[in-house]
Amino acid sequence: MWIGVLGPLEVHRDGNDVPLETAKERALLSALAVRATGVASKEWLIDFLWGARPPATAERTLASHISRLRHSIGTSTVLTEPGGYRLDDDVAHVDAIDLADLTESAENELSAGRPTTARSRAADALALWRSDPLADLTNEEIRTGETVRLDELRRRATHA
Repeated sequence: MWIGVLGPLEVHRDGNDVPLETAKERALLSALAVRATGVASKEWLIDFLWGARPPATAERTLASHISRLRHSIGTSTVLTEPGGYRLDDDVAHVDAIDLADLTESAENELSAGRPTTARSRAADALALWRSDPLADLTNEEIRTGETVRLDELRRRATHA
């Protein structure tokens, strides 16, 4: 499964679009993709989804949203971990992770004196960028922080 957050959220499985039924599912998958290299704590996800005013039943409601998301994208894609959830990196492939990996690889190639390979890897990294990253996120604080991080990766790839 491919998850794209370097623009509006896109999800593809075996070359086909995977529709997500609700805005909360889209937001939740975006949140998990942002934390793709680790566990997103329940507290962080609750803050992400509801901000400073979560419902009294936030933890149960979060579990319900996770269940619906699993139904949409596959039960093995979202793993339950102590204190939170994460995407299974053997199942889910996130474009933002590729951006980071390719940018780092381009910089390493440049440092090793291989500018042609560096330019190729940087071009691959930049080709992942579709438009405003995390465009579907409604939590502006988290979106801004993550966008700054992704923009910095894009800037580094541009200079590699």
